Amino acid sequence: MGNLVQAVVGIIILLVVVGGLLYIFYSRTNAVEKTGFGSIIMLGLVALMIPVFWIVEGGNQVQATTNQQNLAIQRGMQTYATNCTLNCYAIVNNKVQNATYNGYEMSYFSSQTDDNLRRIISAGIYNPKAVNQPANPNAIPKADTYGGALLSNDIDYLMAFIRSTDPKIMRRTVLMVCQTTCRPTIRPSIMPR
Repeated sequence: MGNLVQAVVGIIILLVVVGGLLYIFYSRTNAVEKTGFGSIIMLGLVALMIPVFWIVEGGNQVQATTNQQNLAIQRGMQTYATNCTLNCYAIVNNKVQNATYNGYEMSYFSSQTDDNLRRIISAGIYNPKAVNQPANPNAIPKADTYGGALLSNDIDYLMAFIRSTDPKIMRRTVLMVCQTTCRPTIRPSIMPR
């Protein structure tokens, strides 16, 4: 809808400017007056279009940020499903329940800093208090720098996905992204509790 309005406004402004320039060009004035009027119209057009482009670009940046965040969460979900070890989640009535990562419940990560979360994911630190421990410690997903298969992008995606399971962090992220012109959308929780 916004693109249609922008296109209509752009076409109207273009028609007004072209009409004005044609009127000046075909009017019965001398060349000096035509050049002066043409310069004033073009200067006015540029003066009007700069703020319009500025506002439109701000909206585009907000949309791009939101798209990047959604893509990171989606890829993190795929990485999580691919690298899940030892009862990471259960599906009951088409809903995910008891979701964990490396033996930690998702709610545990809401109290952790980004650095600590990155350390847990990268080093493949499994929860020592978890009831079920993996039989082979090498089966735990870890970063390629620790001898695992996760690349740095995978770690970023997993962090975005794990952070998205906390409603407080997602609300704060939406507020930071939507400080300018943004319509917050209500989307279903990725991992219902």
